[in-house]
Amino acid sequence: MTLASPVALALWNGELMPLADVKVPVLDRGWLFGDAVYEVIRLYGGRPFLVDEHARRLAGSLQGLGIVHPTSTQLLAAQIERLVKAGGDADGLIYVQISRGAGPRSHLPAAGLTPNELVYVAPLDEPLNEAFRAGTLTLGWDGERKTVLIEARAQTEDDDEPEAFEAIE
Repeated sequence: MTLASPVALALWNGELMPLADVKVPVLDRGWLFGDAVYEVIRLYGGRPFLVDEHARRLAGSLQGLGIVHPTSTQLLAAQIERLVKAGGDADGLIYVQISRGAGPRSHLPAAGLTPNELVYVAPLDEPLNEAFRAGTLTLGWDGERKTVLIEARAQTEDDDEPEAFEAIE
C-alpha cells in the first residue's frame, strides 16, 4: 500500500506540513530520554478506528507522566480528520507522538516545558497488512498497555469486522 498523497503529510504542533520538513529539536526530551507518549490508530477506508478511545488513552498516559496535553481529545480527533483528509489516505496507521518538550539536558525535566506533538499517517507494513486482510491475526491491548497477540476466528468475506478473537498465551 502506498499513501494517497505523493508527499507524506504531518501535523507538527498543529501545523500541516510535509513529514520530511518536520524538525524535532535536538534537546527534545522525547529524543533524548524517551520522555514521551505515543498512540497508534488504525485507519480503515479513510476513517480512524476508535479515535475517541485512543485519544482518551493518550490523555491518560500523558497525565500519568505529568505531561500537559497540548490539545484536547476533541481537538486531536479534529486534527486527525484534517490530516487524513489533506493526505487522501484510505488505509494505514496514524501515529500520534507527544513529548514533554525541549529544554536543558537534565534527568529531571525543567518546569514549564511546552510539549511537542507529531501526528502523521504511515502505510501498513505489507506482510502484516496481508495477515490482517487474511484474518489470521490481530494485534491488540489487554487494557493495561501490555501487548497481546490475538488470533481471529472464522471471518467471511462479507464481514467488515472479525467475529471473535481468542488470546494466545
